[in-house]
Amino acid sequence: MIDRPADAVQRLVWDGLVRDAARLVGVAVATLVVMAPVAYAVGRVEGLVAAALACLVCCGAGILGLVVSEQYARRNKAVAGVLAGMAVRISIVPAALLALWFSGMDLVETGLAFYLIAFYLITLAADTWLATAGRGTAGRVRGEER
Repeated sequence: MIDRPADAVQRLVWDGLVRDAARLVGVAVATLVVMAPVAYAVGRVEGLVAAALACLVCCGAGILGLVVSEQYARRNKAVAGVLAGMAVRISIVPAALLALWFSGMDLVETGLAFYLIAFYLITLAADTWLATAGRGTAGRVRGEER
């Protein structure tokens, strides 16, 4: 039982969605730090901007997928939550790539598609780890106590 509202906030931050989102962002930022020298070598400042934009798009898709999965998990609909979260993750990244491609931005020529695919695969692996390692929404759906 939660005694104080501060305990409820702390539980939300450390045991829930915010913690999982922070881990996902941490993985994406670490990947950006590793990719930054390559991005700069390939496309100079435009390459760095393309890599940062890809990181932002994939983080947004991942966090939105976590939010959608969490909403279904609260209703004890685990399969629907996994599928809806997966649909969000899968659809946002290609839609962003197509939107940028048809906008005619120079970022596409600096390797944005490569960075989007790389960040997508890495954040998808991180999302999967969060869902299957007994953390995040999967642990609550299975009824595991922490």
